[in-house]
Amino acid sequence: MSTDEKRLLLVARSFPPHSGGATQRSLKFAKFLPRHGWQVTVLTPQAELCREAFGIEDRTLLAEIPPEVEVLRTFSDELERSPPRRVGVPGLDALRREIWRFRLGPDRGTLWHKSALPAALARAKETSFTAVFATAPSNSNLLLGRRLARTLRVPLVADFRDPWCRRGWPPGWRAGPRARRWERTVLRTAAAAVFVTPAMVELYARAYPELASRFHLIENGVDLEEPERAEPARPSRDRFELVYTGLFYSVSSPESFLRALALARERS
Repeated sequence: MSTDEKRLLLVARSFPPHSGGATQRSLKFAKFLPRHGWQVTVLTPQAELCREAFGIEDRTLLAEIPPEVEVLRTFSDELERSPPRRVGVPGLDALRREIWRFRLGPDRGTLWHKSALPAALARAKETSFTAVFATAPSNSNLLLGRRLARTLRVPLVADFRDPWCRRGWPPGWRAGPRARRWERTVLRTAAAAVFVTPAMVELYARAYPELASRFHLIENGVDLEEPERAEPARPSRDRFELVYTGLFYSVSSPESFLRALALARERS
């Protein structure tokens, strides 16, 4: 490999045809980095996982992957490794499920590692990677990226789309000592850590002041090359639209907003 060649291994559990904000960020990195001299190989689970495990896919996104970007898809047995069967005792069922999740690690993405790791190392024998870029969540991606970077002896860039442990949820062991140890290990190993908001950079700089010089901000943005951006927006005076551009987790719900909207409509 010549000294001016830059080859990136991008570790992304969310990639087209999976749809969503996580997919958009990894897809746009894969799309635009080649324009800056990088040859990109994306390491991601097989496409079937999107439809069967997550139930959301958008195959039109596949057309946005540049032809020069290599996509290395590997098998994941997440669909075959289900939580323990319920026995009908609420407390016991909850305990068995938590033990099962604890043994998995940060999340179910760890089940993908046993195929992703050897596939990436085999590919590395054919092409010398310059760096590893791992994006999370899933937070297990960061552990996989760290292991690959250490094995290949190249720098790791850890991309945090959400905080790992520096937040009020999820409760319990998922944000407990073991998770904090994983987070700390990744950040101390990474050559750089990327965050999507200034608040996240500040949050992590306070938690890890000795590492703050490695923390960088790359905010989410808009791809002006997307076909729907070609025509200017035409505001309508006949229709009022509201858009929520996020996810509904187990701790969030649109119910309060919808009730308030209904109340406002009744009053005016």
